[in-house]
Amino acid sequence: MTTTETTPLASRRSGQPRGPSRRVRLPWLAAAAGLAVLVAALVLWGFGRAAERREVVMIVAPVEAGDPITDAELGSTMVAIDSSSTQLFSASQRAELTGKIAAVDLAPGDLLGPSLISTGPSVPDGWLEIGGLLRAGRYPVSLSVGDQLLALPMDGADVTPVAVLVVESSVGDDRALMVVLAAAPESAAQVAQWAASDDLVLVRVGAQP
Repeated sequence: MTTTETTPLASRRSGQPRGPSRRVRLPWLAAAAGLAVLVAALVLWGFGRAAERREVVMIVAPVEAGDPITDAELGSTMVAIDSSSTQLFSASQRAELTGKIAAVDLAPGDLLGPSLISTGPSVPDGWLEIGGLLRAGRYPVSLSVGDQLLALPMDGADVTPVAVLVVESSVGDDRALMVVLAAAPESAAQVAQWAASDDLVLVRVGAQP
């Protein structure tokens, strides 16, 4: 007969109570993995949004309130796309802004939006507006809204030119100019008559030496 001896160490091990088994909770692991993926996606989305930028119109020279904005006073810069940038003029609209009137004093670095420009020049109190259509060659090619010009008939001999203000203007494909002018009450009827008879000419007075 064979006798099996149990060592003290084996006896102690066999006598120890067994601890609870560790179970892997798969639902919790899946939830944690999903949360990590979501956080990573949000981080990547944030970096992507920060990289999205658009070019907008910026003022590069001082412009006083009431003065027309010239092309030389306009530039552009890149800004991040957000809710505020949608209220700014894009660089592609730069040509449309030339001649617009500054509603407030503008300084270099100001980003141009609708609230900073006036829809038209400041017409003097009491002045009347006259519409007209001028053929090419009867107006300065550099004409823009806000310009102060002189109006006179084609045959300007012995006629005193009338000071007018350009309120609106647009040039057609045939280079004909559709224009709205403002003139003092005592001269408005005369300008309207010239315009109605296709006799109106606009000229710009050059700087005095």
